Order: sequence, then structure tokens, then C-alpha cells
Amino acid sequence: MLMKRKTALILTLLLVAALFSGCGGAKNAGGSEGGAAQTPAPTETPAAETAAQEESPYHFAAGKFKKDANGFAAEKYDYELPLTTTDETLQYWTTIYTPEYLTTDYNESPFPMEVEKKTGVKVEYQIVSPSTRGENFSVLLASDELPDIMSQASYFYQGIFKDAILEEKYFVNLYDYRDYMPNYMYEVLRSTDDVGLQKAVFLDDTTIGSFYCLRDDKYPGNLLFIRGDWLKKCGINRDDIVTWDDTYNMLKAFQSQIPTATHPTLLFSNLDGGFNHWTCFDTISGVGQYGLTVMVDANGKVYAGNTTYRDRNYMTEINKWYSEGLFDPDWTSFTSMAVDGFRQRWLADQFGYLALAVSDVVGEQQILDDPDAVWMPVVDPVLKEGDKIHIGTRLSRVYYGSACVSTKCENIELAITWLDWRYSPTGSEVMSWGAEGYAWEYDDKGEKVVSDFIYNNPEKQYNVTMLALCYANNTIADPGLDIVYTHYKYPGGEQVINCYDYFKANNNNDEAYLWPAGLTLTAEQMAAANSLSGDLMTYITENYLAFVDGSKPLSEWDSYEKGLADIGLADFLAIYQEAYDAYKAG
Repeated sequence: MLMKRKTALILTLLLVAALFSGCGGAKNAGGSEGGAAQTPAPTETPAAETAAQEESPYHFAAGKFKKDANGFAAEKYDYELPLTTTDETLQYWTTIYTPEYLTTDYNESPFPMEVEKKTGVKVEYQIVSPSTRGENFSVLLASDELPDIMSQASYFYQGIFKDAILEEKYFVNLYDYRDYMPNYMYEVLRSTDDVGLQKAVFLDDTTIGSFYCLRDDKYPGNLLFIRGDWLKKCGINRDDIVTWDDTYNMLKAFQSQIPTATHPTLLFSNLDGGFNHWTCFDTISGVGQYGLTVMVDANGKVYAGNTTYRDRNYMTEINKWYSEGLFDPDWTSFTSMAVDGFRQRWLADQFGYLALAVSDVVGEQQILDDPDAVWMPVVDPVLKEGDKIHIGTRLSRVYYGSACVSTKCENIELAITWLDWRYSPTGSEVMSWGAEGYAWEYDDKGEKVVSDFIYNNPEKQYNVTMLALCYANNTIADPGLDIVYTHYKYPGGEQVINCYDYFKANNNNDEAYLWPAGLTLTAEQMAAANSLSGDLMTYITENYLAFVDGSKPLSEWDSYEKGLADIGLADFLAIYQEAYDAYKAG
């Protein structure tokens, strides 16, 4: 489990995906497993309720859609627009990651103006820098001045978020307003096999805290990619790259046969940077960014990354790769792909094996000077053929963005309706395609395609995805239903779709060792774990990373483990073991 998940937001764009993981079994309001209600036959809404709604200046959904026996929507609902004819203004606290791509203030930029034109709802966007959002959130919370809608509030809240709803009353329990959010609930409840989604949304049987950004299907956040043109030059078939040894041999071939590939792959300073795909050693070895990562083995025993023989085995291989020059020797300076120096190496054609966001593969390929360059997805390596990966990235429809409604909001129903519209048939089209003339345009056949402005951005500093976040829904921060394949309606975009299809056909992760989704510690357990985790993480950061380059020899591993024990690792794990055992027993 991610100890500091609530403060660890995004912010590298490759991370991903470990925010919602696992499987659970809590019963919901309807008595079903997995946190979501069963959907019985729909019932009709009384005509009198509908008539009362028609007299209102608001076009709310309440009373206008079919419900199941549990009170949830049994179908999607398309709103009558505008949603309101009043002059109210909602305040929305959020962020923009590439503000340099906007020529005006975000409030006056094309996408929010398009949303206002469609909905009639006036929204004042309070844009906060990604680097200061945590601090700003704390100030707003302490001063009791929360805006109406807050992007990703559940991540920034320091504590049990359910308490922020039910005890502290900072945020609205959306469950109580389910009559005003038929589309969101329909999208959540239709994904009966997506346990991560159910557990993220339902904090308990009758508590819902957030609108999450949902994709129309399950997709990976990133994949491992190799240079297909390099494979061809080296006489290697992608389908033969299955094991860790196969991967090593491929990199050695790149190193010896591709003149620019002196160091053909990249290690990040925290051993993460998207490489939650090197998990065939049954551990996630990223250090520091999320605190201690907790997993559960086949026998139900809890263990933590960076602390066991699994990590020693992993580090033995990483040390070998480092000593043979497979990693860029300046690895400690690479905190993400956004740091100074990475782009220069990328443009110099240095790397041939990286974890990339699937949506970025065409854009990253496009900026290389080599017209023959092609990036191909490859399966996560295993130790021996036939093995399964047990941890790493889990597929889910839940994406990064989310929003909560503050109890300070004077028109909660309007705020929830505006958010729910983003999941409606009409709203999801706007969220996914964005502003006409900027994010999309019609081609000569009269079909909607990604605009030349987005696809052929002359600066080429950022990829298609990052530019689109300014002119369509910012899925990394904000909620809505994202129709994923719309983003690839441009020349070469079918390559991204092919990558997704490749992964779905070759996914070898059974997710068996991941911490169950929805299993959280009690406030007391969290306080006890936090009292130990700080010293443990300091020790790990100062010692574990030193095994990479041999500054701390692997012969000292036993001493390293003893140091963890002395600090209190066993006590830390006992807290999580207690929580896991109670979960399994319940």
C-alpha cells in the first residue's frame, strides 16, 4: 500500500498507476460484493416529480431517469441544456501542467469557454501551480475557505478521507445526492469487474467522496517500449524478448551494434520513473516517492519493498547492468523525463528501452530526427518463460483526475449536476474531444479529427497528450468520462491503439501480490505506521540506492536488513498484517 498516497500526486506524468489497486469484498448498500450495488429491473419515476422539476430554472436529473431498486441510475441520462439559467458562479480549485501552451488566462481559454457555452454554468477556475497545490490546500482547509469544487481533494487531505466527509464535514457525501448524478453512478456500477474502481468510489456502503476521471474501458497508464528499428538491425524478434535474461541480451546487442546507444536504457534516481514493469522479482523497488510500498505474498504474509531478499535479487541485477554501462551513468540526476538533460539524450538517439505513456509513443517518436525510428510495446519481463507477474501496474478505468464538492458550496445540486454532465453522452464528447478549432476539427470527409494545432505543434517540446490537456479535459487533474480512442484520430494515431490492443492480448500480470484495493488502515493504525515509516524511509533512501553503483557492496546486504530491523520494520509490518488479517477474516 502506498503510505503517502494522499500527498504523492502526479507528478511525474509516468506514474502512475498505482493509486488504486487491489481487490476487496466489502458489501455495498445493495448487499453485493465489491462495493457496488446490483442492478435490478428499472422503475419509473412519478410524473409529479418530473413536473416539479420543469418549473425550476435548473435542468437537474432528479426525477427524470430510471432507477434500480437501490436508487441508482439504471441508464445513462442526457441533460437538457443549459443546465441553469441563473447567474450563479461556481468556484473550482484545480491546476494546469503546461500553462505555457495557453495564450490567455485559463478562465478565458477555449475549453472552459466551450464547457460554459454548452452547460450555461459559470465557473471561476482557481488555477494553482502543481508544485504548490499541497501547501495551498492545507491553507484553505485550515482557514475554512474551501472553494465549491476541489480537484483531487482526496489526495491532498492529510488523514482518513472518509473522516473528512462524515466527521469533519469538509466535503459532501455524494451518495446522498445520487439523484443528481445518474451518469457517474451508471458508469461506476457498470464496471462490476473493476474492483479498483468500485473500492475507490465507495468508501463504505453509503459514502462516496469523489468524482473520478473514468476511461471508457480499462487501459494501462504506461508500457515498456523498445526501438523496433534497432531490433531489426540486431536481428532480434520482439516476441523473443520474454525473460529478464532476454532483456539483458537485447540491451547488450543495442550497446554493441547501435553507435548512439552507449547506454541504451535509463534508471531513475528513485528506481521508479515508470519502471513498475521490472517487477518479476516480486517487489516494487521505487524509493521515497510514495513511502514504503506494502505487498502480500501467496501465503498472506505482508512485506515491504526495499527490505527483503526479493530486493537483494533485484539489486544484484541492477548493479550488474550498471557496471556494464547499460544505464546512463548520470542516473542520479534523472528524477523524471522532464529534467534537464533527458531531452538532449533522447534527441541524440541514446535510448532503446524505456517505459513510456502509451499515449505518448507517437509524439515521442515524431520528435526524433531518424525517420525510421519506431517504438514497439513489449511484455514485462519474467524470470523464466511461463511465469506470471504478481505486482506492478493494474488495469482499471480509474484515471488520475478527480473532484470533491465542498460543504461550503451554496448550490451543491448545481455543482454535482455540472460534474455529472461531464459523464453524460453529450458531456463526455466535449470532455474527450475538447474545444472545436483548437483540440479538434473536421477533415475533408466531414469527420472529427485531432487538430493540426495539437498534432503538429511546431515547438515539439511536449507531446500530443500534454498539449491536449489544455484544450480538452485535463484528465490528470479533473474528472469526467474520457473516450480514449478519440485522442488518436490523427495521422499515425492508430499506432497507439495498436499498442493498447497488444497489451490487452499479452497482459501477464495476475495482480496476486498487490495490496487489496479499498483496504485502509484505521486512524490509530495509520498514526502508528506513520510514526515508524519516516525513519525507515530515511534509512532506505540513504542505503538502498547505494547498492546500485556498488558504493555499498552487496556483501553488506545482511547488515542493511539488520539496520531495518533495529529501526522497527517488524513493528511497521505488524500493523499492516493486523489490518490485512482482519480484512480477510471479515
